[in-house]
Amino acid sequence: MKCVFELSEIRKSSPSVVSWEVLRQEEVDTYGRTPEEMRSRLRMWALGVLASGRYDIGLYCAGAGQLDEDGYSTNEYCETMIAWDGEKELTTSS
Repeated sequence: MKCVFELSEIRKSSPSVVSWEVLRQEEVDTYGRTPEEMRSRLRMWALGVLASGRYDIGLYCAGAGQLDEDGYSTNEYCETMIAWDGEKELTTSS
């Protein structure tokens, strides 16, 4: 089965307004993978993208799912949040 890994930067412009910008999408084959394997693979992919050195300190969301009609991942399979200090991960939650 094919799905899309997507990495987005989460932006908070006020206490009640949160937006995000999609930074990268990649189609991947997930055939035969368990949810735990997909989550692990998604995290490794997202951390690799962030470690490429082009991303600043911030909060990022990585998700895996099908593409919706607007071209965004549905994140229906799994998603994870990554707090990034510009060089390494600070905290995680799933």
